[in-house]
Amino acid sequence: AVPRSILILPDRYTPNSGDLSLIGELIGPMIAIAALGSIESLLAGVVAGRMTGQTLASNQELIAQGVGNIVLPFIGGVPATAAIARMSVGVKAGGVTRMVSFVQSGALLVSALFFGSVIGRIPLAALAGVLFVTAVRMSEWHLIRFYVAHRLVVPILVMVVTMVATVTLNLTEAIAIGLGLSAALFVAEALRCGVGVADLARLTVVPGDEHIASDSSHAVDPAPPLGVRVATLRGPLYFGTLQRFVTGVGALRATPELVLSMRDVPVVDISALLAFEHFWTVQASRGRSFVLCGLQPQVRRSFERAGLVDAWGAEAFPADLAAALDRATKQMALRLEGQSLPPVADLADDLPLGVTAVMEA
Repeated sequence: AVPRSILILPDRYTPNSGDLSLIGELIGPMIAIAALGSIESLLAGVVAGRMTGQTLASNQELIAQGVGNIVLPFIGGVPATAAIARMSVGVKAGGVTRMVSFVQSGALLVSALFFGSVIGRIPLAALAGVLFVTAVRMSEWHLIRFYVAHRLVVPILVMVVTMVATVTLNLTEAIAIGLGLSAALFVAEALRCGVGVADLARLTVVPGDEHIASDSSHAVDPAPPLGVRVATLRGPLYFGTLQRFVTGVGALRATPELVLSMRDVPVVDISALLAFEHFWTVQASRGRSFVLCGLQPQVRRSFERAGLVDAWGAEAFPADLAAALDRATKQMALRLEGQSLPPVADLADDLPLGVTAVMEA
């Protein structure tokens, strides 16, 4: 039933030093409440932004909510968060400014203090109807129609599972389940995507990467000189795609001067960086070399943090393909003059566990 009054415990405002012994037990629930409260507030802000056309200041929202929830317990309050239902009703009622929150809060306080007995007589079925209409109005039906029309299985699955969890559990747990399912499906999809290695000097594709054979966006014209080959890497380089990356690049290991275009690589992890280091050392030990061009800023920062830019020199990371080809051509000219690169005495450490060392000749 709807509460008919506000119950204030007499000891709520009295600090109790004995509660400090419970901190260890409350760490887990505290993190869960903070995370789920943040998720619900951000979700409410996104929904409000779509309804009003305004952008949510997420940092400001989370900082304000955190400060408020830290202070509230000292004055007898409990953690609070933005609510999608209240927000949606306020926007649909014509609210466009920050005063909407103050008006809603004031109205709720006055209603609870002075009209609790009246509100308590409202049937829960009537309140459920209000929430149902609110949910229908805030649903993005055009997106649902788009998912169904294009048979997008993943979004439909996430939507259905989240809806069932909302009905059977509660909104907070449903959001957590929906996010977890989305993350799991994203990882599974990323593992299937893999990484492509295309040999553009011959306009052919390394075996196993036929899916990018028709893409000539990186085509080299005119063709590189003899002894110089250009390949492009596609997709994220991480532990899930590392074997395919090693296989593709390893097929080009006999090239004296190899240029790897990485403009289509959005991210690299530590296992990929170790593989690059291994390949560099193996190639150098055999008098060969390669350069990485077109790195996206976040990818270059990963190489810098790993110390590879300092170890190999900035000239090994040209900004674009033209600069990389110019360097590789000059290096090849030096080779033809008998000034090949000196061999490296010691090879790098082994490749990450489970990766076949096909890079070595």
